[in-house]
Amino acid sequence: MVYNTFYRHDDIQESYLQHLISSRHQLSQLTGFESFAHRAQRNSLLENYDTVRSFLWGVVEKCRGAFEKELAVLIDVSAQCSQQDNNNGNNEISTIAEHDLGFLMHLYRESAYDIAQVSQQSSPFFTFNSIWNGFSTLTQRLYGVRLIEEPLISGEMWNSSGVMKLQAVDEQNNELGVIYVDVSIRPEKAVGDCHYTVRCSKQLSDGTWQMPILVLSLGLVDGHSSQWRNSRVSFHSAETMFHELGHAMHSILGRTKYQHVAGTRCPQDFSEIPSNLMEYFFSDLGVMTDIIRRTDRPEEQLSIESAATLLASRHSFTAIETVQQAAYGLYDLEVHGPIAAPQIASGRMTTTELFHDIMNKTMPHIQRSPDSAFQHRFHHTVQYGAKYYSYLVARASACLIWQQRFLNDPFSRKWGDCWAEVQSHGGGHHPAVLLEKILGFRPTENDLTQALSKESQHLANLDAVTV
Repeated sequence: MVYNTFYRHDDIQESYLQHLISSRHQLSQLTGFESFAHRAQRNSLLENYDTVRSFLWGVVEKCRGAFEKELAVLIDVSAQCSQQDNNNGNNEISTIAEHDLGFLMHLYRESAYDIAQVSQQSSPFFTFNSIWNGFSTLTQRLYGVRLIEEPLISGEMWNSSGVMKLQAVDEQNNELGVIYVDVSIRPEKAVGDCHYTVRCSKQLSDGTWQMPILVLSLGLVDGHSSQWRNSRVSFHSAETMFHELGHAMHSILGRTKYQHVAGTRCPQDFSEIPSNLMEYFFSDLGVMTDIIRRTDRPEEQLSIESAATLLASRHSFTAIETVQQAAYGLYDLEVHGPIAAPQIASGRMTTTELFHDIMNKTMPHIQRSPDSAFQHRFHHTVQYGAKYYSYLVARASACLIWQQRFLNDPFSRKWGDCWAEVQSHGGGHHPAVLLEKILGFRPTENDLTQALSKESQHLANLDAVTV
């Protein structure tokens, strides 16, 4: 009831969305494009609307086998819940309600991995201090860049509670940039973890480089606590820190002539690759047990058993997540596309009708209320406009880089230096050119689809459990 009420179709929201889509469609046609979805693909890795569409449907189809395996596990969990509720064994379930997906995954993880107990046992290793120090250890071994905490100068911050200043330095102790990490939770602070630039790198008239200044805004701890640096964070929050610090390092490594193409100021699909790649490092058993140490006992390592359990739980149901993201990407693409956009603008179609059509084709075994309108709460439509799929492209690209350059030698300085050089170009080169520098080839739509498909198939072998 709560889920359906929250996501219920809202005529006012629909009118706002209709106006946005209509205006974007008019803009695209005024600038010589068939649709806004065509216009948005300029300078992207996949380059055009048709290739993006083919990529997204390819992901859905190639991940379908793994998706259905994972769904069967959840259907079994749902059937057990239904039997317990009704005290009989005659319930045949072949579909799952959309609002139950997260809950059923939670039940599975609790039963299969005893995740609450393992999380509690391993929590001393996952503190704010241990995570950023672990990240610094990783980048020092990959690029020769380490992070050092610097004291905040009077007047540098309006509110210094829960804010840390990190200086990035190279092996010659040259200053490369500054990262302000704001981890406190407070009422007046914007919600949502993010990275943004205060000042970008660029080449100055004397040939030196302007030092970038960056901010990581994270909602992790109570900043008013005197022990906030050693406050424990969840496993998911630790992974998010690595993701956002990956963005920050991209900006730190930027060495472009102009600030407007420095670091993360590049096409969306490429800007998410460094951050996604850091998630692959974080998810490697050897890397995690090597770099994540207790701050109070740095000689103590996280046990392999605990790390393996945390990672197995985290990556369960990857195929469902992948197909779901592809479906959202398809909606975001098609709502700006040449067929749907004119119909929505003229009132002949609603965004809810389009969303349900796509979801029924991509995830047919997931039931949803006909009056639900998830897309009315999907703010990425505003921010990314026909580019939400970029997350999947970035993840597939990061997967290729990890598998081909770091899987067998995660701390390779050779490939670390190569990747640092690639990141230094920011948006100065086309994404395909930059990926060729690290991979040795320009990945095609099929290469990217296959990377996600193989990953989903590998992670989809989940055992049945009793809940």
